[in-house]
Amino acid sequence: MKRQKPLDAQRLKKENSFLITSTTVMFILFVAIVVASFRLQERLSSQSNLIQEEETPIIAEYNVADLSDGAVVMKLPAVDKIGGGVVALLSVQAQEGSGRTLVDIEGLLFFTDTQESITIAKKVASDYTKIDLSKYDLTYRIYAHADSIGGPSAGAALAIATISSLQNLDLREDVVITGRVLPDGKIGEVSSIAAKARIAKENGAKVFLVPLGQGKEKVVEQKKSCTQEGKNEVCNIENVSVEKSIEEEAGIKIVEVSTVQQALGYFLDEDVLGAEARG
Repeated sequence: MKRQKPLDAQRLKKENSFLITSTTVMFILFVAIVVASFRLQERLSSQSNLIQEEETPIIAEYNVADLSDGAVVMKLPAVDKIGGGVVALLSVQAQEGSGRTLVDIEGLLFFTDTQESITIAKKVASDYTKIDLSKYDLTYRIYAHADSIGGPSAGAALAIATISSLQNLDLREDVVITGRVLPDGKIGEVSSIAAKARIAKENGAKVFLVPLGQGKEKVVEQKKSCTQEGKNEVCNIENVSVEKSIEEEAGIKIVEVSTVQQALGYFLDEDVLGAEARG
């Protein structure tokens, strides 16, 4: 038993040493975590302050000439979260490169849908121009007022702007378009045509291109009908769906288009106000 005491003491010493080492390591890890957490909070706070100090971008403050700089610039009629009309600016620039796609978008909701529209617009532009996009870098910028609705409604404009940038085309500034773009180059339906038409008119557009079949809007009106039953007049009121011309209501020429190729013709036409719809 006496010979085992040194062994017990040695074992106890090792256990104490291990405990001290473990405690030290845990303390160092704890300090490192606290310091890292503090630095992260400081960085997030700094970024938050920076964001709060920035003002909401306003379309009126963007100079189209400054945005151009070799790029194609188009106005995009859109709507905000409460359904009001707003105008965004789209800038597309094509440069020789390695097939990259650069996207800079501010203030748009449905950002993912907008990215998908860009992908389809590139395909349509490549099919139309027969240009190999792997040899070009395309930069897309959309400057939107507040929280504008992006989504698929900018698709047709994205395709036309991409084609124009690749072919160095000059587009009319008084023609605007809304509509989703489909992989085969057709233009699909979107919503809020009337609100977009009004805001397009207010921002100087003379011609508004819309998807096929969307030149009129359906509204619900109350219709009163009365019949005489003896000495009494009996009246009924019913809700009736009627079609109204958006062109007459908004005061801007509305042209229905079915394909990107057809729509592009209006952006290049010197006498677009007198042109007949193209097939």
